[in-house]
Amino acid sequence: IRPMASAKRLQREAYKAWFTGLMFNTISGLYILWQLRQREQSIDKKDGEGVVESKKIQRERNSTNLQLISDLCDLTVPSAALGYANLDDGIVGLAGTVSSLIGIWGAWKKTA
Repeated sequence: IRPMASAKRLQREAYKAWFTGLMFNTISGLYILWQLRQREQSIDKKDGEGVVESKKIQRERNSTNLQLISDLCDLTVPSAALGYANLDDGIVGLAGTVSSLIGIWGAWKKTA
């Protein structure tokens, strides 16, 4: 394998693209949480349908929170690589581990 002269530039561009995608996903997650809060405030919880809708919203909120935590953990990798945040390799590794465990747990839930 021969090293490419543009490898560092391509790696930096890849980190920028990853960072951008994660930022958009984080913003989307925050917006979804805001929408869920708005929906929940408009529900009549005394009504039977309102109770069911409230439980749906709670499940959706839990799922969104978990994805948001995973995205924020993943965000440490490109942030540290691009120099946007001065993070220790241990912190980045721990955040990656937490994100991976969340992904494994989500896959396990789908199959179990």
